[in-house]
Amino acid sequence: MNYYRITDPADVRDLGEQITAWLAVNNPKANDWAEQPPAPSVDAVWGNGQWDIPEAVTVPRWVDFSAVIMALPSVNLMLGEVLQNAPGLYGGLVVGLQNASEGDSRVFLNSWNAAYTMGLISPELITTVQEIAGEYDLPEAFIGALEPSIDT
Repeated sequence: MNYYRITDPADVRDLGEQITAWLAVNNPKANDWAEQPPAPSVDAVWGNGQWDIPEAVTVPRWVDFSAVIMALPSVNLMLGEVLQNAPGLYGGLVVGLQNASEGDSRVFLNSWNAAYTMGLISPELITTVQEIAGEYDLPEAFIGALEPSIDT
């Protein structure tokens, strides 16, 4: 059984039999130690006399996000309009989405902004893509940038 030193909670030792012996002879050393409770989870970290459970780190799922939005009829309609009206911009959206899955969303967002400025991206599509991005744990900065602001 593990015990921690009350004056130094980082000092954790297996003192099961030793504590029993100290208690049997009323050794005051037994009062310096407290039983360490079992860890509440495998991720728990012992510190300061208690278990701390670190927050789960979510990993953006760019590849899954890309697959889902590329399968949306509304995205395909938009890409068809982009291809017809601005073929170079089409490549920026498609390649930019792949770059985003590798951690660099600048090309995609710049192309997305350009398509929005040209009137090829509807507010409904923005909302849909933002919702899906949230479901796939994409960064808040990316989700916010999907709604471009137009300076007038």
